[in-house]
Amino acid sequence: MRERHSPARTARRRPWRTRVRATLALIAGAVVVGGLVTLPAGASPRGVISDPDATPSWWTGIAGSLAGADNATDVVMAKGDATFVCGALQNAAGNADISVTKFLGSVKQWTRLWDGPGHLYDGADSMALSADGKWIYIAGTHVKADGTADIVVIKRAASSGALKWARSYDGPKHRIDLPTAVGVDRSGNVVVAGISDNSASVDLVVVSWKSSGARRWTWRYDGSGHGLDLAQDAVVEANGTTYLTGSVTLAGPVTAAVTARLSPAGKKVWVKTYKGPDGEGAQATAVTRRPGGGVYVCGGVRRVGGHWDGTVLGYAASGAKTVFQFDNGGGGATLQFFNDLAVTSTKAVVAAGRFEMGGVSTCRLVVYRPDGTVAYGYVFGTLWPDEFRAVATDDLGGFYATGTTHVAADQARVFTWRGSVVSSAGSWQSRWQAVASPNNQPAAIAVRGASACVVGSFASGGATGIDQMVLMYRY
Repeated sequence: MRERHSPARTARRRPWRTRVRATLALIAGAVVVGGLVTLPAGASPRGVISDPDATPSWWTGIAGSLAGADNATDVVMAKGDATFVCGALQNAAGNADISVTKFLGSVKQWTRLWDGPGHLYDGADSMALSADGKWIYIAGTHVKADGTADIVVIKRAASSGALKWARSYDGPKHRIDLPTAVGVDRSGNVVVAGISDNSASVDLVVVSWKSSGARRWTWRYDGSGHGLDLAQDAVVEANGTTYLTGSVTLAGPVTAAVTARLSPAGKKVWVKTYKGPDGEGAQATAVTRRPGGGVYVCGGVRRVGGHWDGTVLGYAASGAKTVFQFDNGGGGATLQFFNDLAVTSTKAVVAAGRFEMGGVSTCRLVVYRPDGTVAYGYVFGTLWPDEFRAVATDDLGGFYATGTTHVAADQARVFTWRGSVVSSAGSWQSRWQAVASPNNQPAAIAVRGASACVVGSFASGGATGIDQMVLMYRY
């Protein structure tokens, strides 16, 4: 759950979930660009570029104390050329700590670690910056000595990384609780969404703390089927209103996409479920603000015959729903699924994910007009599994998608593409790898001004094994 600023300030996306890995596709067989917005007469074409083989302006790895699987999970870009990266780093005992690293420009300022009282696995999921820019909040997982896990939220000074406080949430059955998103309102209240095992089923959970660290409220939701319910992503408005999305098990059982609005006090305003046009089920993976109020969510719907179509839904603040044109790959036995979405400065909706046909998956991105019709689509793939995992936007009509492409089955490259809904605004593409490895994987992207930062994990080719990856592109 992340506080969204206007595209002119910063845009950040980290919603891709390994546990929801359906797929994504072409629209009515079309892969052509069309319906572009033209640059207004007299407008400055600042940011107009064309770079089909872009390389990072700078990149670095962040390694733990021991060789192992270090990973970055989220990134925030702030004023003063500051960039924050969170994730997990291996410690000397062979476990992992929650990490956050600050850069000024390309220079690392500090890395701060948090090792929970269980001294086992601790890892960050996401983070959010306070409205005044003074505090960074990191939501993560803390594994306890008995093997169960709690949600943990950590507050640190953005300047020095000094620890202010750490708080945890242990569900009523004291089993496994995991975070999936974090956000902060303008008063400094932090809100974390996630999942909570209640022994009979897995529930949605949202927990809020004051800026002092005192618990404010907790909201839980169990679908009517009392099965696996997952909160996948959420946003927090400046006034504290929270929107979250994910999937719930309904009676039947059928898995439905779920979207909820909570008041600043943590009370349910509305909960909406969507099973798709055939009633076969649906899932939602990401949520972003809708101009004029409410939210957009994305994911996929299951159709008769077992295939999936990529889906975008719009919800007004009242809860009224709009169903966008499905991404169906022209029909047939194809799989389409959106992992992420964002709104451009022209109010177009950009959804990104995966298209699969005949066992081969490709990166897929679709641009929707505000009325829910398709403006155009884009596909890029190889002979190996590829997909877009996150997308962000800027204030120039641009969108930035990151994912993977392959040059061989064991060689994944981090693919990042900047396109635009404004004609003549230019584009760039980057296919990056340090060494050939399937472990080159992006997890999140942030955009501020004309700069984009991609984080994830990569194979260093050295003694540290798999390290946190930071790629910065400046134009």
